[in-house]
Amino acid sequence: MIFLVGRYTAIEGIKFNKNHVGESKLQYLNRPIPTTREQKQRDYRDSVIEMFEIVTKIPRAKIVFVYQTPELPFKLEYCILRNLMGEATGCAIPRADQDEFFSQYRNIVDEVLKEYPQVDTIDPLKTFCDDEKCYAARDGQLLYDDDIHVNILGAQLVMEGVTERYP
Repeated sequence: MIFLVGRYTAIEGIKFNKNHVGESKLQYLNRPIPTTREQKQRDYRDSVIEMFEIVTKIPRAKIVFVYQTPELPFKLEYCILRNLMGEATGCAIPRADQDEFFSQYRNIVDEVLKEYPQVDTIDPLKTFCDDEKCYAARDGQLLYDDDIHVNILGAQLVMEGVTERYP
């Protein structure tokens, strides 16, 4: 079994947390670093296609693509402080914001996945979000180590049921 994860920040080079300093850049093989949104989308799409082309040729391998986990628009410390100050929504953000931020990424990945029906998917949005909000904590327990990385509890929640699904 091979689990693959694609990150949105490889397309735009920015994070959901606007206070984050730094930028990452994806450079597709033998192409200049993209400067326009269209070039970035093309290069990301091509890299995802190439990845699936390679891994789907591995004999007897079950391929599972894991969508990117939701990102937080704040440092985790702010979530903790907000909760200490009695703000009930200190660790929750609107689901619509996540959907908007990741729409480009999901559109590209979903379009490519149509060509690879043998690739299964796991969607962490189902773990961290309901129809209205996405949560950095559940039952008083943090699910993240920072604004983009889930902690052990968050990872366990994403992977719940995987052993039953893939015996």
